Amino acid sequence: MNENIKISVVVPLFNKETSIYETLLSVLDQSFTYFELIVVDDGSTDSSLSVISKINDERLVVYSKKNGGVSDSRNFGIDKANASLIFLLDADDLIEKDCLETLYQLTNLYPKESIFCGNFEIVDSNSMVCSSKCKLNTRMLITEPLKELWKDGVFLRTGNMLVRKECFSVVGGFDIRLSYYEDMEHVLNLIRKYAVVFDPKVIFTYQLEHNYLSSKKVSLSKDWTWYASFNNKSYYEKLIIGSVVYSSLIKRFRSKDYSGCVCLLKKHFLSLHYIFGCKILKKLKLNS
Repeated sequence: MNENIKISVVVPLFNKETSIYETLLSVLDQSFTYFELIVVDDGSTDSSLSVISKINDERLVVYSKKNGGVSDSRNFGIDKANASLIFLLDADDLIEKDCLETLYQLTNLYPKESIFCGNFEIVDSNSMVCSSKCKLNTRMLITEPLKELWKDGVFLRTGNMLVRKECFSVVGGFDIRLSYYEDMEHVLNLIRKYAVVFDPKVIFTYQLEHNYLSSKKVSLSKDWTWYASFNNKSYYEKLIIGSVVYSSLIKRFRSKDYSGCVCLLKKHFLSLHYIFGCKILKKLKLNS
């Protein structure tokens, strides 16, 4: 292992020919340079690999494998990672120039912690900023991350968090059955176990354009909300799960997947008060 590699950036790739080049350039242009960039191609059938071949940088390593889904690709990349810190990024998102530097500084400030995250912006198809996702505005150690996630104080996802590799051994990798809300399941597994160090600096841009274009009707068997359980969960985690199930219901309704909506409602019938009550609590601001 090259001891200069402090962070392994893992990017799963499947048919992202229109976005992957800019995504990788946003990583390779980082002010922090002690990283490796691992791209895991999951059997792309478009020109994604051809686009990547135009990039000549020794920090970039590309693996190709048989299609197994985004979760399988992330697990593959994490397993190949040489660094003790893992940064996961989707193939259609962009990070700010000081993203890795900001997160790495947090590891020096809080050496005993395992999860580090920053804020991120959501932009529309016209590159206009819609909002910043995290409401907290102070650098801090969050000892109740489930509560802060529910309150919108912080939001963790691929693209804005750095995780010690050992954590994946403790809580497990991504569920390879899943390709819908799979990152939320993994975040909950992590913050149920670990505190979170947060920096309010915006380090990542979530592209609505690409993500809306990639949205489509998804089988329930690939949707985490189908497997999610409210049993033996804390109050705030139940509210979080309820809000994600609610979002899945809305998306399925809008895509006219009415049978999927009915199946989800039946599956979580005994927890409907969390699914619909979470929206009421948000509006009434009773979640403090």
